[in-house]
Amino acid sequence: MIDARPATRHQKQARQEQAAGQGEAPGVADARRLIAEMGWAVSPSTTAVQTLAEVLDALSAMDSDINWQSLLPYAQLTDRISELDIQLMNGLSGLLEPAERAVLVCVLLEPALLALRRLAQEDKSARLFSGSRDEGGENRLESGRSHRSSAAASAPDENAAS
Repeated sequence: MIDARPATRHQKQARQEQAAGQGEAPGVADARRLIAEMGWAVSPSTTAVQTLAEVLDALSAMDSDINWQSLLPYAQLTDRISELDIQLMNGLSGLLEPAERAVLVCVLLEPALLALRRLAQEDKSARLFSGSRDEGGENRLESGRSHRSSAAASAPDENAAS
């Protein structure tokens, strides 16, 4: 359970003093731990490190139980997404220059990914909280998983030789 109570002024001050003593802004050390755990080679000055640090610091200030380790499964999923992004950037289409393709994939695709996440969350929430069961008595959330698994298994393999 997440405790969303704000940190006391004393708790915030102690965190800031600890971070200042380490020479890093609050949350930066945790962001670096997550990055190291993932084995990512990134510039320490990239803005994404600071953004992640700020989020981790805000979560800590709220005394939530979400920390850098909680974000590891998300980091693993986004690592896979980044592999797909790179594959799309190296697409076969000669119509776009590499820079245009990078903008298309990195900038324009991001809102689509966010929309897909929201749609998936809406689906899971409806299945989980509807409490309804399918005809076989199975929870609809589990039923949806088995439906996707069978659909994926029956989908044609794009890499198969013709």
